[in-house]
Amino acid sequence: MTATDALQHEVERTSALCEISAVLLSRLDQAELCHHVVDEMVRRVQCEGCTLFVVDGESGALAPAAVRGELADLAPQVPFGNGAGLSGWVMKQRRAVFLPEIRTEQPMARIKSLLAVPLVVDEEPVGVLSLAHSRPGALTRAHADLAEGAAALLGAAIRQGRRYRELEERATRDPLTGLYNRSVLEEALDREASASRRHDADLAVLMIDMDRFKAVNDAYGHPAGDVVLREAASLIAGSVRNEDVAARYGGEEFAVLLPRTAERDAAVLAGRIRDTVAAHRFRTPAGTITLTLSIGLASRGAGVPAGQLVAAADRALYAAKERGGNSVCRWRVRATGAGGRSRPEQRRFPRLAAAWPLAWRNAETADPAFVRATSFDLGPGGVGFHTQSLPPRRGLALLRFDEKHVPGTPDERTAVCRVSWADPGRAGKGRIGAAFVYVPERVKDALGTLAEAS
Repeated sequence: MTATDALQHEVERTSALCEISAVLLSRLDQAELCHHVVDEMVRRVQCEGCTLFVVDGESGALAPAAVRGELADLAPQVPFGNGAGLSGWVMKQRRAVFLPEIRTEQPMARIKSLLAVPLVVDEEPVGVLSLAHSRPGALTRAHADLAEGAAALLGAAIRQGRRYRELEERATRDPLTGLYNRSVLEEALDREASASRRHDADLAVLMIDMDRFKAVNDAYGHPAGDVVLREAASLIAGSVRNEDVAARYGGEEFAVLLPRTAERDAAVLAGRIRDTVAAHRFRTPAGTITLTLSIGLASRGAGVPAGQLVAAADRALYAAKERGGNSVCRWRVRATGAGGRSRPEQRRFPRLAAAWPLAWRNAETADPAFVRATSFDLGPGGVGFHTQSLPPRRGLALLRFDEKHVPGTPDERTAVCRVSWADPGRAGKGRIGAAFVYVPERVKDALGTLAEAS
């Protein structure tokens, strides 16, 4: 190589690395970085195969992050290490391997020119860049110099990206539980509340508190309390969808933001979270502990303004705690004449939306006539239904279910309930909320089937 050729080679190499560096500096996403470098190497070197392996941060193993064409590590005629492959050897030794011409008699050996370069930053391996070609001599020393320069730039960029993600995790995650922190929840709530108002979409919030958690810290110590918080957070996170936002709100209190989630579905989720935690055995340094949750639920679909969901769910949570814990309470806005008022539904078991034909009569009078009605929600603890005439509030009523949903005799289909509230509504269509006092077994079975189907 003449001096002119060497100078031309260095100019081309420097120019290529400057272009690669400019792109790497403008991006932090590791996948984008890896794919860009592999595409650039294939374009500039004209190799038939290029693979970029990146060291997994947890296992320490190499994993392919970007692949074009033939995997360099599949060359059967180039064994390195104890079955670790060429790239594994390069990473372990922190040394490049350049085989411009591979001579072999193996008929299935397609790779005739091979290059593998480690990505090393501060003596720590980050990955391996491998290039391959089926023609002997296709990869040159100039290509090796370019690959080594690109590997150095990419290694630094990958480490910088990892540091950025670590800082981002610290800024957005609670260090003890791994859930999002309160600031992330509040930002997500502002965003989803705006979207909910704009598109008239469902939105719900759960506020969750661990019952009698202070007693755990007092009796078993804070290390045991930390174990309980971490495991409870894991159970909550495992119960929600990817698009939901589960956060540690403060102390032993958690919050879950549920975009595009109807109240009925949010109530089912709240019940599932409560049951999961209640059945869990927390294994701490001080022994096995069981705990329960209280959950408050507020939903835009139930009349709560999107911007007030956390406050409403928190009030419902307080109502759940007042009931003794291990319960789910929902906050709803109910119309009363021309105005309105908010109050929590203090229910140990959330109700499910269901329109079943019903009939009711006042149990405190001698009138045997039943009045037709239709349920709008049902649960093991009570029922909400529409009807044209209103029973007296706090009075007892007989509620008869239709034979389609509850097979049996009239007595086997008739429950006793106490009217909790009554709203005259409009056009003579009143709304009644009632809590069960007595429920026949056939009705219990039907309500249980409803819950399982939901």
